Amino acid sequence: MKITTSILLLFLLSTSTFSQSTGPWQRPLIQCISQDGINFTGCTLFQDSSGVPSMTMDSSGRLFSAFQWFPDPFQGPHWDSVAVKISLDSGQTWSLPQPIVLHNFPSNFQRPFDPTLVALPGGDIRIYFSSGPPGMNTIGTYSAIGTDGVHYTFEQGVRFSQVGRNCIDPAVTIFRDTFHYTSPKGAPQDGAFHAVSTDGLNFSQVADISSDAQHNWTGNMMVDSLALKFYGSGGQYMWFSATGNGNVWSPYQHLNLSGGDPAIIKIPGRNHILIYTGPPVISGLSEVKQADNIIVYPNPVLNTLHVSGISISGAIKFSILDINGRLIQHGFLTENKNEIALMSKSAGLHLLILETEHGLSQTYFQVLN
Repeated sequence: MKITTSILLLFLLSTSTFSQSTGPWQRPLIQCISQDGINFTGCTLFQDSSGVPSMTMDSSGRLFSAFQWFPDPFQGPHWDSVAVKISLDSGQTWSLPQPIVLHNFPSNFQRPFDPTLVALPGGDIRIYFSSGPPGMNTIGTYSAIGTDGVHYTFEQGVRFSQVGRNCIDPAVTIFRDTFHYTSPKGAPQDGAFHAVSTDGLNFSQVADISSDAQHNWTGNMMVDSLALKFYGSGGQYMWFSATGNGNVWSPYQHLNLSGGDPAIIKIPGRNHILIYTGPPVISGLSEVKQADNIIVYPNPVLNTLHVSGISISGAIKFSILDINGRLIQHGFLTENKNEIALMSKSAGLHLLILETEHGLSQTYFQVLN
Protein backbone atom coordinates (compact mmCIF):
# COMPACT_ATOMS: atom_id res chain seq x y z
CA MET A 1 0.00 0.00 0.00
CA LYS A 2 1.45 3.36 -0.99
CA ILE A 3 -0.06 6.69 0.04
CA THR A 4 1.05 10.13 -1.17
CA THR A 5 -0.03 13.42 0.42
CA SER A 6 1.24 16.94 0.82
CA ILE A 7 3.64 17.49 3.68
CA LEU A 8 1.34 20.13 5.10
CA LEU A 9 0.07 17.65 7.64
CA LEU A 10 1.72 14.40 8.72
CA PHE A 11 1.03 12.77 12.01
CA LEU A 12 1.53 9.34 13.47
CA LEU A 13 -1.61 8.05 15.11
CA SER A 14 -1.80 6.76 18.66
CA THR A 15 -2.15 3.05 19.37
CA SER A 16 -5.54 3.33 20.97
CA THR A 17 -7.75 5.03 18.41
CA PHE A 18 -8.29 5.38 14.69
CA SER A 19 -8.66 8.82 13.10
CA GLN A 20 -12.11 9.49 11.73
CA SER A 21 -10.57 11.69 9.03
CA THR A 22 -8.79 8.76 7.40
CA GLY A 23 -10.59 6.25 5.22
CA PRO A 24 -10.50 2.47 5.61
CA TRP A 25 -8.50 2.29 2.38
CA GLN A 26 -5.56 3.73 4.34
CA ARG A 27 -5.43 0.78 6.73
CA PRO A 28 -3.79 -2.62 6.28
CA LEU A 29 -4.83 -6.02 7.55
CA ILE A 30 -2.13 -7.62 9.70
CA GLN A 31 -1.72 -11.36 10.40
CA CYS A 32 -0.05 -12.62 13.60
CA ILE A 33 0.33 -16.01 15.30
CA SER A 34 0.13 -17.17 18.91
CA GLN A 35 0.29 -20.36 20.91
CA ASP A 36 -2.04 -19.19 23.67
CA GLY A 37 -4.35 -16.79 21.81
CA ILE A 38 -3.14 -13.89 23.99
CA ASN A 39 0.48 -13.12 23.14
CA PHE A 40 1.00 -12.70 19.41
CA THR A 41 4.22 -12.54 17.39
CA GLY A 42 5.38 -13.08 13.81
CA CYS A 43 3.17 -10.33 12.42
CA THR A 44 3.12 -9.88 8.65
CA LEU A 45 1.12 -7.84 6.16
CA PHE A 46 -1.97 -9.83 5.17
CA GLN A 47 -3.58 -7.34 2.78
CA ASP A 48 -3.25 -3.61 2.26
CA SER A 49 -6.16 -1.18 1.83
CA SER A 50 -8.64 -3.45 3.62
CA GLY A 51 -10.66 -3.92 6.80
CA VAL A 52 -13.32 -5.89 8.71
CA PRO A 53 -11.73 -9.35 8.38
CA SER A 54 -13.25 -12.73 9.22
CA MET A 55 -11.98 -16.32 9.00
CA THR A 56 -13.26 -19.86 8.89
CA MET A 57 -11.84 -23.32 8.19
CA ASP A 58 -13.65 -26.15 6.42
CA SER A 59 -13.39 -29.86 7.22
CA SER A 60 -10.55 -30.33 4.72
CA GLY A 61 -8.39 -27.73 6.45
CA ARG A 62 -8.85 -24.94 3.90
CA LEU A 63 -8.76 -21.48 5.46
CA PHE A 64 -10.99 -18.72 4.11
CA SER A 65 -10.74 -15.04 4.99
CA ALA A 66 -13.32 -12.49 3.84
CA PHE A 67 -12.84 -8.76 4.28
CA GLN A 68 -13.78 -5.35 2.93
CA TRP A 69 -11.40 -4.47 0.09
CA PHE A 70 -10.41 -1.09 -1.39
CA PRO A 71 -8.10 -1.86 -4.33
CA ASP A 72 -6.86 0.72 -6.80
CA PRO A 73 -8.15 2.56 -8.69
CA PHE A 74 -10.04 4.76 -6.25
CA GLN A 75 -13.80 4.17 -6.71
CA GLY A 76 -12.98 1.49 -9.31
CA PRO A 77 -15.13 -1.59 -10.07
CA HIS A 78 -13.97 -3.54 -6.98
CA TRP A 79 -13.63 -0.57 -4.63
CA ASP A 80 -15.35 -1.24 -1.28
CA SER A 81 -16.18 -4.82 -2.22
CA VAL A 82 -16.14 -8.00 -0.16
CA ALA A 83 -13.16 -10.12 -1.17
CA VAL A 84 -11.87 -13.55 -0.14
CA LYS A 85 -8.41 -15.06 0.21
CA ILE A 86 -7.84 -18.82 0.62
CA SER A 87 -4.97 -20.70 2.27
CA LEU A 88 -4.19 -24.38 1.73
CA ASP A 89 -1.25 -24.49 4.17
CA SER A 90 -2.69 -23.34 7.51
CA GLY A 91 -2.22 -19.64 6.80
CA GLN A 92 1.44 -19.71 5.75
CA THR A 93 0.52 -18.47 2.28
CA TRP A 94 -2.70 -17.03 0.85
CA SER A 95 -4.21 -16.64 -2.59
CA LEU A 96 -4.68 -13.25 -4.16
CA PRO A 97 -7.94 -11.53 -3.13
CA GLN A 98 -11.01 -12.35 -5.21
CA PRO A 99 -14.21 -10.26 -5.03
CA ILE A 100 -17.14 -12.48 -4.09
CA VAL A 101 -19.81 -13.24 -6.67
CA LEU A 102 -23.31 -13.03 -5.20
CA HIS A 103 -26.13 -14.58 -7.25
CA ASN A 104 -29.78 -13.55 -6.83
CA PHE A 105 -28.83 -10.56 -4.71
CA PRO A 106 -31.73 -8.05 -4.57
CA SER A 107 -31.00 -5.26 -7.03
CA ASN A 108 -32.32 -2.56 -4.69
CA PHE A 109 -30.19 -3.59 -1.70
CA GLN A 110 -27.10 -1.73 -0.56
CA ARG A 111 -23.87 -3.45 -1.50
CA PRO A 112 -22.80 -6.11 1.05
CA PHE A 113 -20.35 -5.10 3.78
CA ASP A 114 -19.04 -6.40 7.14
CA PRO A 115 -18.60 -10.04 6.02
CA THR A 116 -18.53 -13.00 8.40
CA LEU A 117 -17.77 -16.56 7.22
CA VAL A 118 -19.00 -19.83 8.74
CA ALA A 119 -17.98 -23.29 7.52
CA LEU A 120 -21.06 -25.52 7.73
CA PRO A 121 -20.97 -29.19 8.80
CA GLY A 122 -22.05 -30.35 5.33
CA GLY A 123 -19.12 -28.67 3.60
CA ASP A 124 -20.78 -25.45 2.41
CA ILE A 125 -19.57 -21.97 3.31
CA ARG A 126 -22.12 -19.42 4.50
CA ILE A 127 -21.33 -15.72 4.41
CA TYR A 128 -23.23 -13.29 6.64
CA PHE A 129 -23.08 -9.58 5.86
CA SER A 130 -24.73 -6.22 6.46
CA SER A 131 -27.12 -4.90 3.81
CA GLY A 132 -30.71 -3.89 3.25
CA PRO A 133 -33.14 -1.93 1.07
CA PRO A 134 -32.99 1.86 0.72
CA GLY A 135 -34.27 3.98 3.55
CA MET A 136 -33.47 5.07 7.07
CA ASN A 137 -32.42 2.40 9.60
CA THR A 138 -32.97 -0.49 7.21
CA ILE A 139 -29.63 -2.30 7.53
CA GLY A 140 -29.75 -5.83 8.91
CA THR A 141 -27.82 -9.07 8.64
CA TYR A 142 -28.36 -11.24 5.55
CA SER A 143 -26.65 -14.36 4.25
CA ALA A 144 -25.63 -16.33 1.18
CA ILE A 145 -24.32 -19.85 0.71
CA GLY A 146 -21.67 -21.40 -1.53
CA THR A 147 -19.09 -24.15 -1.82
CA ASP A 148 -15.83 -22.49 -2.91
CA GLY A 149 -15.74 -19.42 -0.67
CA VAL A 150 -16.04 -17.03 -3.61
CA HIS A 151 -19.34 -17.78 -5.38
CA TYR A 152 -22.51 -17.54 -3.32
CA THR A 153 -26.29 -17.66 -3.74
CA PHE A 154 -28.34 -15.18 -1.74
CA GLU A 155 -30.61 -16.72 0.91
CA GLN A 156 -33.98 -15.02 1.13
CA GLY A 157 -35.05 -13.22 4.28
CA VAL A 158 -33.22 -11.30 6.95
CA ARG A 159 -31.18 -13.18 9.53
CA PHE A 160 -31.30 -10.46 12.20
CA SER A 161 -32.65 -6.91 12.36
CA GLN A 162 -34.07 -4.38 14.78
CA VAL A 163 -36.99 -2.06 14.08
CA GLY A 164 -35.92 1.56 13.82
CA ARG A 165 -32.16 0.99 13.91
CA ASN A 166 -29.34 -0.40 11.81
CA CYS A 167 -27.63 -3.66 12.76
CA ILE A 168 -24.08 -3.85 11.42
CA ASP A 169 -20.80 -5.67 12.11
CA PRO A 170 -22.27 -9.16 12.64
CA ALA A 171 -20.26 -12.04 14.07
CA VAL A 172 -21.48 -15.64 13.73
CA THR A 173 -20.08 -19.04 14.68
CA ILE A 174 -21.27 -22.54 15.65
CA PHE A 175 -20.84 -23.54 19.29
CA ARG A 176 -22.21 -26.82 20.63
CA ASP A 177 -24.41 -27.33 17.56
CA THR A 178 -25.95 -23.87 17.96
CA PHE A 179 -25.33 -20.82 15.80
CA HIS A 180 -24.45 -17.79 17.89
CA TYR A 181 -24.89 -14.29 16.46
CA THR A 182 -23.67 -10.98 17.89
CA SER A 183 -23.64 -7.40 16.65
CA PRO A 184 -22.79 -4.20 18.55
CA LYS A 185 -25.79 -2.21 19.78
CA GLY A 186 -24.07 1.13 19.30
CA ALA A 187 -21.48 2.75 21.54
CA PRO A 188 -19.11 0.31 23.31
CA GLN A 189 -20.91 0.69 26.65
CA ASP A 190 -24.19 -0.35 25.00
CA GLY A 191 -22.89 -3.90 24.59
CA ALA A 192 -24.07 -6.28 21.90
CA PHE A 193 -27.15 -8.03 20.61
CA HIS A 194 -27.05 -11.80 20.99
CA ALA A 195 -29.20 -14.32 19.10
CA VAL A 196 -29.13 -18.09 18.59
CA SER A 197 -30.29 -20.48 15.88
CA THR A 198 -30.33 -24.19 15.12
CA ASP A 199 -30.03 -23.75 11.33
CA GLY A 200 -28.16 -20.46 10.93
CA LEU A 201 -31.14 -18.90 9.15
CA ASN A 202 -33.80 -18.31 11.79
CA PHE A 203 -32.37 -16.55 14.82
CA SER A 204 -34.06 -15.92 18.16
CA GLN A 205 -32.84 -12.99 20.21
CA VAL A 206 -31.64 -13.76 23.74
CA ALA A 207 -30.28 -11.53 26.50
CA ASP A 208 -27.97 -8.74 25.35
CA ILE A 209 -24.28 -8.85 26.23
CA SER A 210 -23.23 -6.07 28.60
CA SER A 211 -20.06 -4.02 28.14
CA ASP A 212 -18.31 -0.80 29.13
CA ALA A 213 -16.85 2.22 27.35
CA GLN A 214 -13.45 0.54 26.83
CA HIS A 215 -14.60 -2.68 25.17
CA ASN A 216 -16.32 -2.62 21.79
CA TRP A 217 -18.06 -5.81 20.68
CA THR A 218 -16.92 -5.37 17.10
CA GLY A 219 -14.90 -8.38 16.07
CA ASN A 220 -15.36 -12.13 15.68
CA MET A 221 -16.01 -15.31 17.65
CA MET A 222 -13.95 -18.48 17.94
CA VAL A 223 -14.61 -21.85 19.54
CA ASP A 224 -11.70 -22.94 21.75
CA SER A 225 -12.14 -26.33 23.42
CA LEU A 226 -15.18 -26.00 25.70
CA ALA A 227 -15.44 -22.21 25.44
CA LEU A 228 -16.88 -19.71 23.02
CA LYS A 229 -14.63 -16.66 22.79
CA PHE A 230 -15.36 -13.23 21.36
CA TYR A 231 -12.35 -11.18 20.25
CA GLY A 232 -13.01 -7.43 20.16
CA SER A 233 -11.32 -4.05 20.18
CA GLY A 234 -11.49 -0.73 22.01
CA GLY A 235 -9.26 0.77 24.66
CA GLN A 236 -5.53 0.34 24.34
CA TYR A 237 -5.43 -3.33 23.37
CA MET A 238 -7.61 -5.90 21.65
CA TRP A 239 -9.22 -8.41 24.00
CA PHE A 240 -11.39 -11.50 24.34
CA SER A 241 -14.16 -12.64 26.65
CA ALA A 242 -15.22 -16.29 26.99
CA THR A 243 -18.39 -18.17 27.85
CA GLY A 244 -19.15 -21.81 28.46
CA ASN A 245 -22.91 -21.53 28.11
CA GLY A 246 -23.47 -18.45 25.93
CA ASN A 247 -24.99 -16.53 28.82
CA VAL A 248 -22.27 -15.63 31.33
CA TRP A 249 -19.13 -14.03 29.90
CA SER A 250 -15.72 -13.93 31.59
CA PRO A 251 -13.75 -10.78 32.49
CA TYR A 252 -11.85 -9.24 29.60
CA GLN A 253 -8.45 -10.74 28.77
CA HIS A 254 -6.30 -8.24 26.88
CA LEU A 255 -3.94 -9.17 24.06
CA ASN A 256 -0.50 -7.69 23.46
CA LEU A 257 -1.68 -5.94 20.27
CA SER A 258 -3.56 -2.76 19.44
CA GLY A 259 -5.90 -2.66 16.47
CA GLY A 260 -9.47 -3.25 15.38
CA ASP A 261 -11.92 -5.85 14.08
CA PRO A 262 -9.92 -8.93 15.14
CA ALA A 263 -10.66 -12.26 13.46
CA ILE A 264 -9.11 -15.40 14.92
CA ILE A 265 -8.99 -19.11 14.31
CA LYS A 266 -7.19 -21.96 16.04
CA ILE A 267 -5.52 -24.52 13.80
CA PRO A 268 -5.95 -27.95 15.45
CA GLY A 269 -2.66 -28.98 17.01
CA ARG A 270 -1.01 -25.75 15.92
CA ASN A 271 -1.10 -21.99 16.50
CA HIS A 272 -3.82 -19.40 16.65
CA ILE A 273 -3.96 -17.10 13.62
CA LEU A 274 -5.18 -13.54 14.16
CA ILE A 275 -6.02 -11.06 11.40
CA TYR A 276 -6.88 -7.53 12.42
CA THR A 277 -7.16 -4.00 11.06
CA GLY A 278 -3.96 -2.05 11.67
CA PRO A 279 -3.81 1.68 12.33
CA PRO A 280 -3.64 4.26 9.56
CA VAL A 281 -0.28 5.93 9.62
CA ILE A 282 -0.56 8.99 7.40
CA SER A 283 -3.07 11.80 7.10
CA GLY A 284 -2.73 14.73 4.73
CA LEU A 285 -4.46 17.62 3.06
CA SER A 286 -3.85 17.27 -0.66
CA GLU A 287 -2.35 14.76 -3.03
CA VAL A 288 0.95 15.34 -4.78
CA LYS A 289 2.94 13.44 -7.35
CA GLN A 290 3.55 9.89 -6.16
CA ALA A 291 7.09 8.84 -5.36
CA ASP A 292 7.17 5.57 -7.29
CA ASN A 293 10.87 4.84 -7.70
CA ILE A 294 11.84 4.07 -4.12
CA ILE A 295 13.34 0.65 -3.50
CA VAL A 296 13.90 -0.66 0.03
CA TYR A 297 16.02 -3.77 0.51
CA PRO A 298 16.67 -6.37 1.80
CA ASN A 299 13.21 -7.49 2.85
CA PRO A 300 13.13 -9.27 5.26
CA VAL A 301 16.04 -7.49 6.96
CA LEU A 302 18.26 -8.28 9.93
CA ASN A 303 20.20 -5.11 10.79
CA THR A 304 20.48 -2.57 7.97
CA LEU A 305 17.94 -1.22 5.45
CA HIS A 306 19.12 0.22 2.14
CA VAL A 307 17.11 2.85 0.27
CA SER A 308 17.67 3.51 -3.42
CA GLY A 309 15.88 4.63 -6.56
CA ILE A 310 15.29 8.27 -5.61
CA SER A 311 17.16 11.42 -6.49
CA ILE A 312 18.08 13.01 -3.19
CA SER A 313 18.62 16.77 -3.21
CA GLY A 314 19.48 17.63 0.38
CA ALA A 315 18.18 15.40 3.16
CA ILE A 316 14.93 13.46 3.32
CA LYS A 317 13.27 12.46 6.56
CA PHE A 318 12.47 8.84 7.42
CA SER A 319 10.24 7.39 10.15
CA ILE A 320 9.86 3.75 11.21
CA LEU A 321 6.73 2.49 12.95
CA ASP A 322 5.92 -0.86 14.52
CA ILE A 323 2.73 -2.79 13.83
CA ASN A 324 0.85 -0.83 16.48
CA GLY A 325 1.65 2.49 14.82
CA ARG A 326 4.25 3.53 17.40
CA LEU A 327 7.15 5.65 16.18
CA ILE A 328 10.30 3.72 17.06
CA GLN A 329 12.97 5.43 14.94
CA HIS A 330 13.41 8.52 12.78
CA GLY A 331 16.22 10.40 11.10
CA PHE A 332 17.48 11.68 7.75
CA LEU A 333 18.91 10.17 4.59
CA THR A 334 21.24 11.92 2.15
CA GLU A 335 22.90 11.04 -1.13
CA ASN A 336 25.94 9.81 0.80
CA LYS A 337 23.98 8.16 3.58
CA ASN A 338 21.24 5.92 2.24
CA GLU A 339 21.39 3.16 4.85
CA ILE A 340 19.35 2.83 8.04
CA ALA A 341 20.87 0.93 10.95
CA LEU A 342 17.78 -0.47 12.64
CA MET A 343 17.36 0.32 16.31
CA SER A 344 14.44 -2.08 16.73
CA LYS A 345 15.44 -5.67 17.42
CA SER A 346 11.82 -6.81 17.63
CA ALA A 347 10.98 -9.28 14.89
CA GLY A 348 7.88 -8.63 12.85
CA LEU A 349 6.27 -6.19 10.48
CA HIS A 350 7.43 -2.56 10.41
CA LEU A 351 6.60 0.45 8.27
CA LEU A 352 9.08 2.86 6.70
CA ILE A 353 7.80 6.34 5.78
CA LEU A 354 9.93 8.62 3.61
CA GLU A 355 9.30 12.34 3.05
CA THR A 356 10.79 13.07 -0.38
CA GLU A 357 10.69 16.14 -2.56
CA HIS A 358 7.92 14.41 -4.54
CA GLY A 359 5.73 13.58 -1.55
CA LEU A 360 5.42 10.71 0.89
CA SER A 361 6.11 7.04 0.34
CA GLN A 362 5.56 4.13 2.69
CA THR A 363 6.85 0.56 2.51
CA TYR A 364 6.27 -2.42 4.80
CA PHE A 365 9.27 -4.54 5.71
CA GLN A 366 9.92 -7.54 7.93
CA VAL A 367 12.55 -7.53 10.68
CA LEU A 368 14.21 -10.85 11.52
CA ASN A 369 15.58 -11.87 14.89
